Amino acid sequence: MLENNKEIAAYDHADTCLREMMNSCKIPVETMLAKICQIKLAICHVHNENEWMNFIEKSKPGSIRIRTSTQGRAGQKHYIKDNVIVLELQKGHNFRLGGVQQHEWEFIISELKKNGIAERIVKGDVPNNMISYFGNLSLEVLPALSILCQGYLMVHFAANPKLTKDLKVKESEDLLKLAEFAREYSFPRELQSLVEEVESPDFWNVFDSDNNADLTNLRAEIMKDVNNEWGMDSINRIAPVINLIEQLGKSIPAPELVIDAYLEIIKKLK
Repeated sequence: MLENNKEIAAYDHADTCLREMMNSCKIPVETMLAKICQIKLAICHVHNENEWMNFIEKSKPGSIRIRTSTQGRAGQKHYIKDNVIVLELQKGHNFRLGGVQQHEWEFIISELKKNGIAERIVKGDVPNNMISYFGNLSLEVLPALSILCQGYLMVHFAANPKLTKDLKVKESEDLLKLAEFAREYSFPRELQSLVEEVESPDFWNVFDSDNNADLTNLRAEIMKDVNNEWGMDSINRIAPVINLIEQLGKSIPAPELVIDAYLEIIKKLK
């Protein structure tokens, strides 16, 4: 937990979830926005734009303001006004709906206490470990990997029905739906030729637009993009995805490897 710090405070005009979370983090919550104008770092849930702008104008120069909402403020730009740094939290603050959790708030605040981090975020140079909170990075590689995994698994489910007996498949509604769709789908070619296609390096090499990139460098670039898109959120779950990327172009990925990666990717994308 964060120590009670007079330089940190929060305000919430309506949502008890943010108040509850701030209390868990030992951060004072004020009932009047005006009372935290002189606080160095303030976390605020404010709907009224006039009220918000008035608050920014009265905030002391050099302070940091994190503006939040229940669903997140994705697409809103960070800015500096009257020497006050305003950061728009891209992720929702309702922890009961998958929003920012206590350990994440503690991490965010500890990072923003470091010199220059808030300024970097405003400039668009968001540190990798803060992208899931303040980055405007659109997801591209993870959805592409998800589609490749779907195609691979559909073919394997159809060619090898026993694969649906795998415990991870039986426990996943998403995989069971995919297996059911595969059973009913009319594939355009013989399954054996499709199995060979999805197991070939070319199938997984869609990230190489020139079709001549060095595989080692290509894997490194994909790894970098995946890490950026993943951010710090559930970082412990990225391992199966990394395992899959490391095999691209080197060997035929086993169905179990693809299943593990796909399950983590769809959790992340939901």
